[in-house]
Amino acid sequence: MVLQFPANANDMLLSGTLGGGEALANRALAVDVTLGKGHIVMFALRPFWRWQTQGTYFLAFNAILNWNHLDAGKPAPQRPGTEAGGQ
Repeated sequence: MVLQFPANANDMLLSGTLGGGEALANRALAVDVTLGKGHIVMFALRPFWRWQTQGTYFLAFNAILNWNHLDAGKPAPQRPGTEAGGQ
């Protein structure tokens, strides 16, 4: 999980209303999942939804522009038959 919604539904908005915010509270907002040799980046919101959410554009642009480095900082996958810490 890359990002998650706030634990308190009342902390999700600065203004306006939110119906059913309790269903989103403390759930995944952005997830990066390894699939084969690649990645799937999933969003629980619409990063490119009209003009109202221009602050979320960065989430999608970051995944698009850095597609080749999505696993940066993650430990290298273990090869079958090797133990952690071994050579």
